[in-house]
Amino acid sequence: DLLCLASCVAVAPIPKELIEGAFARLYTTGSPSFARMKASKETDRFALSRKESTPADALSIHTLVARTARRHPDSKARLEKLQAAALAALTDMLRGMGTLSSILRQSLAITHARAMAATPTTPEEAMLLVLVANTDLNRGDLETGDRLARRAFDYCRANLGEDALETCCARSGVAMALLARGDSSGARQILEAVIPVIERSLPPGDIFRIGAQLGLSLALAGQGDLRSARQLCETALSASADVNGVDHPLTLGAKTMLGHLLRAEGDVQGMMRLHQEVSAARCRVADTQDVDKLTDELLMAQAKIGIGEIESVAPIIEKAASVFEQTLGKVNILTLNAKLWLLLLLGSRGDVTAARQLAREIIPRFEQMYGPNNPATLLSRYAEAAALLCAEENDAAQSLLEPIVSEMEAVLGAQHAEVLGARLCLAQARRSNGDADGARRILDDLIPLVEARFGRTHLINLNAKSCLALCLFGQDDRTGACAVWEELAGLREALHGSDHPEVLSTKLLVAQLLALLDDYERCEGLLHQVIPAAESGLGPEHETTLMFKELLTTCRNGLLLRRLEAERNQQADEFKAPSKG
Repeated sequence: DLLCLASCVAVAPIPKELIEGAFARLYTTGSPSFARMKASKETDRFALSRKESTPADALSIHTLVARTARRHPDSKARLEKLQAAALAALTDMLRGMGTLSSILRQSLAITHARAMAATPTTPEEAMLLVLVANTDLNRGDLETGDRLARRAFDYCRANLGEDALETCCARSGVAMALLARGDSSGARQILEAVIPVIERSLPPGDIFRIGAQLGLSLALAGQGDLRSARQLCETALSASADVNGVDHPLTLGAKTMLGHLLRAEGDVQGMMRLHQEVSAARCRVADTQDVDKLTDELLMAQAKIGIGEIESVAPIIEKAASVFEQTLGKVNILTLNAKLWLLLLLGSRGDVTAARQLAREIIPRFEQMYGPNNPATLLSRYAEAAALLCAEENDAAQSLLEPIVSEMEAVLGAQHAEVLGARLCLAQARRSNGDADGARRILDDLIPLVEARFGRTHLINLNAKSCLALCLFGQDDRTGACAVWEELAGLREALHGSDHPEVLSTKLLVAQLLALLDDYERCEGLLHQVIPAAESGLGPEHETTLMFKELLTTCRNGLLLRRLEAERNQQADEFKAPSKG
């Protein structure tokens, strides 16, 4: 049976899980593990197999031996049962591969499944091929995943009909490939058609049912319907937790996706809470590998970038880009996505040299993989422009941003978070180039959109208000600029506390403007509040603290001069007044 099993699968070492899974279906009595060890011992005694060290207890059987065993007269009656048993065992193994580490760790099982289902002749082989395609998509091989999903769909449609469950499951695999390439509209059209069949035919916790629901959730989010996407994701998460358990990979994947959606809605704290739950569950799972933890940490890093915590997550982004490149390759989509975030990080630092070098590496790969107008390609071009802006190369940044913003709006929609961020960058570039009116036109439209969608404390809104204040100041509207900076200081203080450096720097701007406006009373009152916070948060000798104290002296001198002038004016009025006598 072991030799015949080798003739049914790929020419590669056979993992012990596959042998035991097949034997469990062949033998109604006895231990599959004992049967595997007995078969291994006998074949080894006759030099028909070789035990491999990686993975442990895997067996290699020469192709000539396997083919000879297949042609033996005693094998003919067993081959059909062995093939069915191997197919069922591989299907169960691939259904349980819910993490990147499990896919990488069990690559031999995927190799054997790929060989058995390469050209499907039965519905079972077609479903196994869909699962193989799913592992390819999850590890970032979009081209292979797309090709295999379409092959399974073509077989099912031709042999089973459009409305068969297997056809719908295979078609949902095609939708997942479209999603991976950024085609939310095409994926949504497919999934909305097949989900009713899948939900009628499969139980709530089934991988195909949950996968289709999560796929539709992603498609809805890609088209801007975040509310419907979140509701569907919550339904799928609840079903998987009830049926599969809270620590099941499918449940954790749904929870991670829900965190993405919460972040897109501006609920960063909710996203972080879910991430902590996922991280705690990963620690409870014995086979969790570093690559899974790193993937979770990268997601958290993306959320922290959204609230301005950039440097604290820099090591995670840099590590993810390096590890994914070593593990998955340079052209893998997961590697490219990690490098895209690294490009955004370099842009926020103003490291133009490194950003341009990285942009030259990844933009052509995104264009080759997706095309010039794909969201990932546009985001990488936007990140390069943001780096130029941070380095104060404003003309170059604006020339890149003008067409990119229009293209991003056409692809992602005017209210997408990344589009709003790109529009803010364009406003900042216009202001820096002296076009305050052009920047104001963008900001006057942008700020209400951001506040309505993400809330007043979202990073885009805070940066937009800062840009608006600079525009007003440049247009000599100091009163308006002061009011915006006062509002901004209050928003940042609600987020970070009174002694946070950004809060203090914003209040310093307010105090300086109040002094310029000769509003010494309000300036002095503000300084009495902020100086203790500056001494506590920054230190008594910090440059910002000293500037606050100098301003306080200026205010006191201004108030003193005002009182002296008022007294002189009063005395002059009294001198000019006629005598009562």
